[in-house]
Amino acid sequence: MLKVLLVEDETLVKVGINSLVNWRDMGFKVVAEGSNGEHGLSLIKEYQPDLVITDIVMPKMNGIDMMRKAKEYNPDITFIILSSYNEFDLVKQAMKYGAWDYILKLNISEESMKEMLINVKEKIISSNKKINDETMPIVYDTQSTSIMRQEFLKSILENNFDDRKYIDAKLPSMKLELNEAMMKVGLVNTNLYLSESKYNDKDLKLLDFMIIEILNEIGNEFFNCYFLKLSFGAYVMVFSPEVPAKAQETNGQIKIMGNTMLEMLKKYVNIDAAISISDTYDSYLSLPQALAQAKEAMDILFYKGYGSIIFFDDVSEKNSSYGGSKQINLKESLPKAIEICDLTLINNIFDSIVYNIQSANMSKHEIYELCNQTFCLCDIHLGEEWQIDSKAQIEDKPAVETVYKLQTLREILEFIKNYRNRMNNFLGRKHDDEKHNLVWGAKKYIINNCMGTPKLKEVADSLNISAGYLSSIFTKYTGMCFTDYVNKVKIDEAKKMLKDGQRKIYEISYLLGYENACYFSKIFKKITGCSPTEFVKNTVSDNLYN
Repeated sequence: MLKVLLVEDETLVKVGINSLVNWRDMGFKVVAEGSNGEHGLSLIKEYQPDLVITDIVMPKMNGIDMMRKAKEYNPDITFIILSSYNEFDLVKQAMKYGAWDYILKLNISEESMKEMLINVKEKIISSNKKINDETMPIVYDTQSTSIMRQEFLKSILENNFDDRKYIDAKLPSMKLELNEAMMKVGLVNTNLYLSESKYNDKDLKLLDFMIIEILNEIGNEFFNCYFLKLSFGAYVMVFSPEVPAKAQETNGQIKIMGNTMLEMLKKYVNIDAAISISDTYDSYLSLPQALAQAKEAMDILFYKGYGSIIFFDDVSEKNSSYGGSKQINLKESLPKAIEICDLTLINNIFDSIVYNIQSANMSKHEIYELCNQTFCLCDIHLGEEWQIDSKAQIEDKPAVETVYKLQTLREILEFIKNYRNRMNNFLGRKHDDEKHNLVWGAKKYIINNCMGTPKLKEVADSLNISAGYLSSIFTKYTGMCFTDYVNKVKIDEAKKMLKDGQRKIYEISYLLGYENACYFSKIFKKITGCSPTEFVKNTVSDNLYN
């Protein structure tokens, strides 16, 4: 027999744990019980248990200190922690010091206790060669009913069965307390993904476990509910009222249940969530359709935000409010504003982006695409220094990758606000450099006068500096000489006019101040890699293809 020590200051909890399972049949023997950390430590030294199940918060000495001191005395002891929902940080600390697992006090069940003891016994046996396996009774219940139910429901939700043979064969052993005549599927979507960078894998596993335990406890106070994990941070709830009820009355109860879940998740694990609910179905075969409805309803989370309870009935009405975008052309305005570091113009462009996202009934896809275009343009035209600076502030990930993980409009708007602030700070630091300001002033003058032929001295005079000084700092800060930059600006303007198709090549050459069309074509090809004529043909071909 494996020796077990219980250390818990609440008598009722100790009585409950003692009575949950037949310890002898499981291969364990409770050799002693302690009432606090100091008492527990003395019992550990006296009885040398294989397993200690202990509370964390206790008088005289807490469970973490007791565990740490006991590990110094005997590093082979296995500890399982008893915790409450509001003790997540303490549980993390206990796991750090070597606790093997944890149990939530308010949701201890015979099934969960058996499953935990089976697993911990395997761990103790495999790590202690001195234990004789022949003295240990074999436990054949290697998978708890709870896990089997989850797998059974998951197989139904993921597969559209043609008939009920598989379901009917399994139903008797599952002992599901569901009223098949009126079943619903709920989807609980959380912002757990925002915690990925804050916690390690072990902590995330703990957080994930606590979330589903909270949902399970609250859900079953209202209906017969079964929960299973759909994906990281998303959970499925299959449930039905205990007795038939009017839809309106049922929805009222669901709202109360849902609001309680949302409140408790925020209170105990600081997680925001939204809940979507399918229509009512009368067959296990229809559960995949119910899940599809719950997912469709959850799409509205993007607009409504966390804290919402969304019924599928609301989907058609809400979806009609979204879509029909008002496109913003950033390809010219944003690069130009960045090129001359015009903070006022940059902020006006960002104001326009936010206004359109909030007011133009843009679809979810269009909003993501607009963000993608904005951040890509900023990264390209602000250069490598900005990309390094930006990634360092958002966990070494490109802004585009980060924003696509955000699940609500509010989160995206907050991210745009923070991105804009980081960008203003970055450019603001450069404005402190007088030479940067002179180069930007020169660029602005060239862009505004590209239809003429801006000369080096002319631009230098406008900045009250010498032509030689401007030439020196311009090359240093832009990586190209003054003349090359003037030609670049002129050719960019030429490309716009060629795309517009309103002028001939020779007319564009004249307007941009080139001495003849031949010289213009030579400069154009040097910069773009193709002649003006080839550029026009490519533009027409692209327009036809699109």
